[in-house]
Amino acid sequence: VAKTNGGAIYTDTGALTLKNVDFEDNFVTANAEGDMGYGGAIFAQGGIIDIQGTENDYAEFEANHALTGGAVYVSRHATSVNIENVEFEGNWASDIGALGIFGKNVTLTNLMFTDKYTTGQYKDLGFNDGGGALFFGSEAQAVLDNGVFLSNESAGVGGAIATRSPSKGNNSAAKLDIKNSTFSENVAKTNGGAIYTAFYNSEGAVD
Repeated sequence: VAKTNGGAIYTDTGALTLKNVDFEDNFVTANAEGDMGYGGAIFAQGGIIDIQGTENDYAEFEANHALTGGAVYVSRHATSVNIENVEFEGNWASDIGALGIFGKNVTLTNLMFTDKYTTGQYKDLGFNDGGGALFFGSEAQAVLDNGVFLSNESAGVGGAIATRSPSKGNNSAAKLDIKNSTFSENVAKTNGGAIYTAFYNSEGAVD
């Protein structure tokens, strides 16, 4: 539990490498101004982020919550993000239910997102990005391969996945490629029951 950012881990710069880890019931509290409460389990300010399980034993993030980024929040200062063989279950936040990535050079492989949701509680403070499970910021250049999204829900856009709106940042260079992925029973209150994207340079191949 933390009162600022990163309920279990806060990393500033350098490299964060986590293998075969489980994070459960971690959280951060928000203040009235909305300038804290990022990353229920992990907040990464910058550097290189590498989180891995194995094909037979996924790393797990379960029942973590925050103002934004219910499980993990990676800021735009991160230079490389690799997340592989990880399951996110039952995490929640006001927006960005499980995983928020604002950094560049992002590779996501073999990820499962189930029963994540956003509440929209702090939308009047600008926390209305949506993304029931996964969110990408305006500088992200990401590849998602073999993602499974089941029963995620957003109080705004993107029941499973959302990207940063151009009204909040210049996303002309951002890119999201989705491959070999499955979406089922995801719900958004407004647009994009499964995916809401405002990126212009994206490709998708989903089941």
